[in-house]
Amino acid sequence: MHFPQSDVGPIIANLQSTLAKWRDYNTSPRLAVWDPLRTWFASQGLHIFDHAPESTVVKPPTNKLRAHDGTYSTHYNPPNIAHEHRRAVHCIARTTDGRDVLIRVVAKGKEGLQDLDILQYIATGHRAFLGDNHCLPMLRTLVLEDMTFAVFPFVDTGFSYPWYHNVDEVFDAVLQVLQGFEFLHRHLIAHRDVGADNILINLAEGPLAPLEKWGERPLPV
Repeated sequence: MHFPQSDVGPIIANLQSTLAKWRDYNTSPRLAVWDPLRTWFASQGLHIFDHAPESTVVKPPTNKLRAHDGTYSTHYNPPNIAHEHRRAVHCIARTTDGRDVLIRVVAKGKEGLQDLDILQYIATGHRAFLGDNHCLPMLRTLVLEDMTFAVFPFVDTGFSYPWYHNVDEVFDAVLQVLQGFEFLHRHLIAHRDVGADNILINLAEGPLAPLEKWGERPLPV
């Protein structure tokens, strides 16, 4: 969806000029870098989370309960839980129908176009549903001038906290990570910047155990 230049110009002028500047933006709260885009994303049905001054904590923009979309545990987690926002290239938002999603700025000008091509190859269409593809599906892309934003389901971060309920869950998590790498390598894709923040946890399914102490709960992926 393209807007007249008079509408887009003020937005573009207040955004980071390169992907590197988006990544390096370190002023707290980092989510503030997305503030010029709030109205534009709202017109696309995506409502950016609210942030507090000088804080990394962000909260849903409405008091309505989060829609259960299969990516978190209703048994252990309150539906309107606040989240920590750590990376400026990421933005947490809630859709008009109540689903929480993560928006990422993927491309700016010619920067990031290769990453966008890879995402379109492995995270959309039939490949996104293959059993050994553990990449998050890309729900949609949005283009604003020379910027492309990708929208993904929002899932929890952290590969080791809260800790696992039993050893089987640890092996299951590691196996799925290795399966994900094997899938990428089979399609001649190298994940050159893999780290702990690239591994996301799905709290929706798997064996459940009573929550006895803070931080102790099962973490199926």
